[in-house]
Amino acid sequence: MNLEDLRATSDLLARLDDEHFEMFQELSTERDLAYDDRLFRENDEADEFFIVTNGIMALEMTRPALPPATVQTLGTGELLGLSWRIEPHRWMWTARAMTPVRLAAFNAAEMRETCASDPELDRLMWEIIATQASKRLHQARVQLLDLYGKG
Repeated sequence: MNLEDLRATSDLLARLDDEHFEMFQELSTERDLAYDDRLFRENDEADEFFIVTNGIMALEMTRPALPPATVQTLGTGELLGLSWRIEPHRWMWTARAMTPVRLAAFNAAEMRETCASDPELDRLMWEIIATQASKRLHQARVQLLDLYGKG
């Protein structure tokens, strides 16, 4: 899969040096989803992570007796899936395609092993994951305020 076009728009890819970028390009596989397909579901094993190469994905949280709530939408260049790196490696959200979507997919076990042997890449991945997790936590907070803050 050619990731070069995404390098300018992806926080992850833009921060990789040429050697790490080549490794990501070699390890990526292409995945296509149709509108409304679920890529992963909350609590399932997080055995991959993704970069959206085209389309829009929704991160949803389950609500008892109500339809899922969209917490965040992710578009081209954005990292999808953080749980692959955080024990116990279970998805915290459900990911659903809001349009037809193309993704670059990466094997989580292989990437964890690569990070374990490359401290520079490991540090960068943790930094990016922490930044993204912080953004998603804020989005969830805003969503909760919207859902329950009306009184």
